[in-house]
Amino acid sequence: MGKNWGVGLVLASLPTVLMGQIAQAVSLQLIPSSTNITVGQNVTVAVVISDLGNKVPPSLSFYDLDINFNPSILSFNNAIFGNQLNLNNLGTSPITIPGNGVVSIWEASGDSDTDLDTLQLGSFTLATLSFKGIGVGNSALNISITEILDSQLAPLTINSVTDSSVRVNSAVTKIPEPSLNLGFLGLMFLSRIVFKKAQLFK
Repeated sequence: MGKNWGVGLVLASLPTVLMGQIAQAVSLQLIPSSTNITVGQNVTVAVVISDLGNKVPPSLSFYDLDINFNPSILSFNNAIFGNQLNLNNLGTSPITIPGNGVVSIWEASGDSDTDLDTLQLGSFTLATLSFKGIGVGNSALNISITEILDSQLAPLTINSVTDSSVRVNSAVTKIPEPSLNLGFLGLMFLSRIVFKKAQLFK
């Protein structure tokens, strides 16, 4: 009887455990402001995390990610970090390390675990990266995860990663259309020449 009761207790607790694991399975996504640009144009790419608890655990306290791209097509400009790891303005010491075809972004929250768990949103932008189109072609944008931790500094399970891409097209050179005013002035000038010649031969 005692053994059966113990087994029943374990089985009854399984759904709760599994729900806790599912709740900590977060998602990462790259969202470009445009998937088609021309050479010389800039594009921003938002690094978005979702499926965290919305002002409840689990929350995010630290991440270390690499964003990979084609350096012959895109050139990295800068990164602007979000505010959900800096809820009390205590600072996060965000770090951006650009490399050849990769940008590493790193951020650690100075907020307490309680504040992160009760104030942080369930979905938000970690950072927005800016790139410039420098070559014609399609550049894949991929996330590589080094580490991502919750408020207790425990690893968060990654449910899904959605990568993206940006197509850079050649710049289109517009041929200027003839100006109507210039054409009219040219016609008047030609009329004056014809008139003067007509006067000479009278």
